[in-house]
Amino acid sequence: MQINLSDETLDHLRFHLGKRADEYTALLARVKTPKRIAEVRARLAEVRDLVAIFEEQEPAAKPDVTVTADGSVYHFALHNDRAVAFVKENFATESWQWLGAAALGIDHRFAPQVVAQLREDGFNVVVR
Repeated sequence: MQINLSDETLDHLRFHLGKRADEYTALLARVKTPKRIAEVRARLAEVRDLVAIFEEQEPAAKPDVTVTADGSVYHFALHNDRAVAFVKENFATESWQWLGAAALGIDHRFAPQVVAQLREDGFNVVVR
């Protein structure tokens, strides 16, 4: 099973599931009744299955563009020269929109169309 999650999210899930597995392992040593032992073992097996799923996940491809909503302005971080060149060649921007050489702010009314066009032209765009 392949799940498309960011590296940061995968690391977070792996950490917390590993922590949960450790908690169930410690609890297993303390419980006494057969019924409770079976319940804890079942939960531990579920957590270990989830850990196995997330351990086999491949890292997500680095995005070409990351878009972050910040009120009425969307911040577009362009992560490679191809994305910068594409935006400069295909979108009418003003100098005040550019935040350095590889980032720009775009009004919220136009951001969805820009994202759609970037994706249509084969860019990996992540919207946060």
